[in-house]
Amino acid sequence: MGMDIFGHNGNYFRANIWQWRCVIYVLETMDYDVPLSWCYNDGAGLSEPEACEALADLVETFLRHWDGRTLSVPSDKIAVCEKTGRLVDPGTPGSVTPFRMERGHLEEFVRFLRECDGFEIH
Repeated sequence: MGMDIFGHNGNYFRANIWQWRCVIYVLETMDYDVPLSWCYNDGAGLSEPEACEALADLVETFLRHWDGRTLSVPSDKIAVCEKTGRLVDPGTPGSVTPFRMERGHLEEFVRFLRECDGFEIH
């Protein structure tokens, strides 16, 4: 399960559900007002190329100030899992977040945004 993001010019970006939560986390960290509809596969998105460029700039700013290779949503922000993969409450000793994304995938999202001319999430 994941988010299939179709650009108005025909390009495509996909993030599984764990990766997409990382994208949302980055946007929220950068004080972007993420529409709740972006958490569903109902066709929401951005219709203006300029808005996509601004979003790409925002994510690029995050990347310039973050030197990590793998992004993880902090475990106090969302559900976490045990080593077995079973979801548990945040703060459970030994738990880790299943929500992670490689830096390169986030960079790919920036490229998508710069080329898409608007997008819809399905």
